[in-house]
Amino acid sequence: MDDLTKMSWDMREWREKEEGDPYSSCPRGEWLLWYAAKIKADRKKINAAVLSCLNTATLEEPLPDDVDRMLYAMFHKQDSVLLSWRAKVEGRVPEADTLIADPLRLRRWHIEKAALYVIKVIVDEDLSWAFAVAWHTAQIIGHQKTAELVRNWLLREDLSE
Repeated sequence: MDDLTKMSWDMREWREKEEGDPYSSCPRGEWLLWYAAKIKADRKKINAAVLSCLNTATLEEPLPDDVDRMLYAMFHKQDSVLLSWRAKVEGRVPEADTLIADPLRLRRWHIEKAALYVIKVIVDEDLSWAFAVAWHTAQIIGHQKTAELVRNWLLREDLSE
């Protein structure tokens, strides 16, 4: 069973047991963002949550230079740099044994993937990738911390449209 299938089963099991507001009790940030995208929650809040996830993960593990340049390109609308970086990262599939053997490389890979999904959420305006940012962040900072981070952004009143 792949991670996405397992996530959907685990999430479904949680939702069946849960009564009330899912934002207040959800144990996983990626589930919160998946739910927020599904119900078409405020885009500003989702964007803020995914950026905060990436930012928090980079406090634990500094951004690789190419990811830093990519984020600069995204915010400064340098489309050629952004397209070049996306093509490189989307096609990169490192050997699993290599990642497992090198924790630093694994953490950097998670940051790189989170950054790629931030682009898909913000630039492509595809909220369906928001959960992936949180999942990759959770691999670095933990699920509980990621859930608290996402919950705080989704429940903020001062970002409403």
